Amino acid sequence: MTSFHSCLAILSLLCTGGCLTITDAIDDQPPSIIEEPTPFHCSESTCDVGDTVTIYFKRQDTIKIHCKASGRPEVTYNWTKDGANFDTSSLRIYLETEEGTVFIKNATQTDQGVYQCSATNDYGTSLSKRANVIFANDRHFNRVSNPKRYSLDEYRQFYLKCNLPDIMPKHKVSWTYENIGDYLTNDNLFDRQKEVQLSERVSMDSKGTLYFANIREIDGGKIYRCNTYNSIYRNVKTGDDHIINVNTRMNPTQIKPQFIHNSETKVVGLKGEQATFTCILYGYPTPEMIWKKNGVEIDDRSGVILKSGHELIIRDLEYEDTGEYSCKGLNIVGSTNAHKFQLLVEARPFWLTKPVDVTTNIGEDAEFPCLVDGIPTPVVKWFINGKPIDEIPNPKRSVMKDRLVFRSVTASDTQVIQCKASNKHGSLMADVYLNVLENNSGNNEEGIQLTSEVFNCYALNCVVDFVTCSKDSTDNIDKCKDIYGLCVSWCSSKSK
Repeated sequence: MTSFHSCLAILSLLCTGGCLTITDAIDDQPPSIIEEPTPFHCSESTCDVGDTVTIYFKRQDTIKIHCKASGRPEVTYNWTKDGANFDTSSLRIYLETEEGTVFIKNATQTDQGVYQCSATNDYGTSLSKRANVIFANDRHFNRVSNPKRYSLDEYRQFYLKCNLPDIMPKHKVSWTYENIGDYLTNDNLFDRQKEVQLSERVSMDSKGTLYFANIREIDGGKIYRCNTYNSIYRNVKTGDDHIINVNTRMNPTQIKPQFIHNSETKVVGLKGEQATFTCILYGYPTPEMIWKKNGVEIDDRSGVILKSGHELIIRDLEYEDTGEYSCKGLNIVGSTNAHKFQLLVEARPFWLTKPVDVTTNIGEDAEFPCLVDGIPTPVVKWFINGKPIDEIPNPKRSVMKDRLVFRSVTASDTQVIQCKASNKHGSLMADVYLNVLENNSGNNEEGIQLTSEVFNCYALNCVVDFVTCSKDSTDNIDKCKDIYGLCVSWCSSKSK
């Protein structure tokens, strides 16, 4: 045996649960998802919430759903679609080499569904987030051949409906207009069109209806069109032509404010998101809007409450935003009664204490806390290797309110554990492992105590910190190997 091999032998013997278990810790580990599905064609905050992400696709796209896991022995990947096994072995549907990422080529509407990846080895099964894959349609307006014409007296109220097609996902809506004279003399539509500017007098609701609190001469002699912009297909769809002519009046009639549209009166908002209330008025002169909360006029809070004439938007909702809100319109003629809204702020499940991976020794206890909050109170369920915990009995394991406890673990207790919390607003899942080391007594020959997080490797004065291979960092496996390599290199240099 060469001096180099002798050195390695000493290293392997003296590193205790040290180097006898360094290679074990690298080579024998339950699976852990380190690359999750990510949203695509979806940029809203709701596109990645809890244990579900949203992916939109269009016809003929290649859908890509990410999944990658660590673990030794090497993991095998499996996918489900809508809860049933999903075949990933065809020319159209296949996995990325050495990963679990799935590709679906030449996508059609039938590929829509909820997908989930699982990674399995001898020590258990780890689950990814779910991917809600939705077909993005590109429907057109049901246009009529002839323009709709309106002859209106000045200062009266008026509105134009958009009649949006059934579009998924919802697209940005806007109104444009062009002067009739330009329509007759200019062939370039983009030169002729201008966007309608919204104000306290001209407003739009969530369905795209355009409201005029009082129609004015400046609004006449124009062709109006409703438009939607599809960010996935990158196109603009245009609705019917509406031609407005306004009959001017020398002596305007003053009109007391009246409500023409109000949004839902009972609103459930989610913590951290936003709530919007809409009150649209008509009248002349153009009415002013006053917003109140619990009878007190609302002061602006920068970035939180925005008053945009007909809209009150509360961003980054907190529980204390719960209450009664009201809108009231007034002008020199009079005022409306207050229109009231009730806002209740609830919350999707969120972590108070999230479970983490546990590496421990034979005979020790292990705990997995799963503390969550939310309104309504989330229901917590436990799974072992993706299966409900009740289907896998274990007398040494117990669920104690907000934690899962293992007593006097053995090597056979190595497994992957899922904690899932759900309420009507969504769900949240943690996927962690219990790794029981078979050969680590907890002390080396010099009596130095080792922890499950950091191993001190002592051999021939070579001291190396062994970094836990954690799913929190995709490169930690390589770090572990690099550190072991440093110890080997030191031995090599000393044996020359």
